Amino acid sequence: MEVFLSPYELKKNGSDGVQRGTLIKVFENGNWGVADLCPHRLLGDCPWEEEVRQQGPLYLRALNLATEDFNARKSAVSLLSDKKVLNNFLVTDFQSVDLNEKRFENQTVKIKGDGRVALLAEALNRVQGNLKIRIDFNSKLSPAEFDIFISLLSAGVISRIEYIEDPAPVSAKWVEWNKKIPLASDWQKTGDPSMAKFRIVKPAREDVPGGSGLFTFTSSMDHPVGVAHGLRVAQKFATNASGFLTLNIFETTPFHKYFVTDGPWLGFSELALRDSGIGMSEELQKLNWAGIKDVLS
Repeated sequence: MEVFLSPYELKKNGSDGVQRGTLIKVFENGNWGVADLCPHRLLGDCPWEEEVRQQGPLYLRALNLATEDFNARKSAVSLLSDKKVLNNFLVTDFQSVDLNEKRFENQTVKIKGDGRVALLAEALNRVQGNLKIRIDFNSKLSPAEFDIFISLLSAGVISRIEYIEDPAPVSAKWVEWNKKIPLASDWQKTGDPSMAKFRIVKPAREDVPGGSGLFTFTSSMDHPVGVAHGLRVAQKFATNASGFLTLNIFETTPFHKYFVTDGPWLGFSELALRDSGIGMSEELQKLNWAGIKDVLS
C-alpha cells in the first residue's frame, strides 16, 4: 500500500490556538482508507512530522485504523451504525459554568481541574442537582494539593463523583486515594490495576483493551476523522458515558456535517451512514494529498 498525508490545523474557538496534525490515507489499486494522527504535547507526544518519520505509536495506530477503513470501503460496507452514544458534558472553565443548570440534571459532567483546588471544591460543594461528576487534573497536582482537595469536599459531593482522572503523577499514594474516591488513568501507565478503578481509552490513539474492566471511551480532541474512528468504536463497546463532545472546541469545518448532536448524545448523520467505511468521502476527496517524502522534504 502507498501512504499519503494531508496536514491540517484546527483553529480553537475563542483563542489564537491551533491543533496541528495530519490525516493519513492508505491507497492500493484505486481503493483507499483514512485515519487521523493528532499529537498532543501535554500527552508527551512529539510533533506529527516526527511521529511519521519515526513510525511512532500514533502513526502505527493511524495506519491500522486507515487499513480498517480501506477494507470496509473496498467491500462497500459501513463501519458506522445509527446508534447514538451518550457522552459527558465537558466543562473546561468551572468558574464560568453553574453546575446547577437544568441541562446538567441527571447527566454526567467532566470538569477540567487545575491548581485552584479550593475554588473548585467550593464550586462542587454548591452542587444541589442529581449529576455524576468526573474531574480531570491531567497530573497537574502534587500529592499534598490533592490531599487538600479531597479534604475540602463534602460527603454529598464525594457521593456524586464517578472518578477523578490523573490527579497527580503516579505513586503509591494512588492506592490510598483510590480507596477514598475512584480514580481513572488516562495516559499514565500505572502498571497496577488496583491503583485506578477506571481506564480512559482513546481509540484513535490506542487499541481497545481486552478482558474485563471499567473503560471510558473518549476523543483525543482531534480532527473529525479521528472523532469518527473513536465514536464508531464506542458504538460497539461503551458501557458508560463517553467523551466525544469535543468537536465544538474548534471552529466548524466541512466535516462537522457528518455528525448529529442531541444534548449529551452524539451520532452520525444520514450523509455519513449512507457512505462506506467511516464515510466523509465527499470532503476527503477534496483534500490535497501528497506522499510522505514530498510532505516532509
